[in-house]
Amino acid sequence: MRPAPASALHQPLNDILGSPALVRVSRVLARHGGSLAVSDIAHRATLTLPSVRAALRRLLDLDVVVAIGAGRSMVCALRDTHPLAPALVALFHAERQQSALVLHAVREAASMLHPAPVAVWLYGSVARGEDDAASDIDVALVSAMSQPTVQADALRNAIADALPAWAHRISVVALGPADVQRLVKEGARFWRELERDAVVLAGDAPAGVREGVGRRRARR
Repeated sequence: MRPAPASALHQPLNDILGSPALVRVSRVLARHGGSLAVSDIAHRATLTLPSVRAALRRLLDLDVVVAIGAGRSMVCALRDTHPLAPALVALFHAERQQSALVLHAVREAASMLHPAPVAVWLYGSVARGEDDAASDIDVALVSAMSQPTVQADALRNAIADALPAWAHRISVVALGPADVQRLVKEGARFWRELERDAVVLAGDAPAGVREGVGRRRARR
């Protein structure tokens, strides 16, 4: 069923932010704060050039964006005189702050653990930028403790205490040195993906942890 018609005068955001491509292009321009070439917008928005051009045409029609030049030399910027431009800038700034709040909470929680974890990583779909609203925020903790799950539980609880209810999608997996050794030896897909995608929140990167475990084995 088609949605009921909505007033463009009273609800202009329906048109300005009416598709993922429009949102992504608006976000890039609002965060940049200046002019960008179409190819730069496409790169930053991770969109194809045809998708960006179509979104820009719509935003130009709505007078939200201003263009200078034409063709391949065209550059675009958010029209700062548009009545909604300050609100769009503030909206995307708040969006960035929201994600920063979550990562800051994980880092702060990790810093309070004793002993300090060997490493804490963001991994999975969030680390790859492929998550959706239903995705967990996957965190891996490498602990030197004999029972790494104890430290993982402490991290999970500390994060939950620090974040509002909407952010309670944190999933923490615990790894001890023996787990790292086994995963590396087996060439496990999980470990390969960690080395490829993980975002370091505390301690060493996966490659550094792997090398550290290897050095400890060699000294035995």
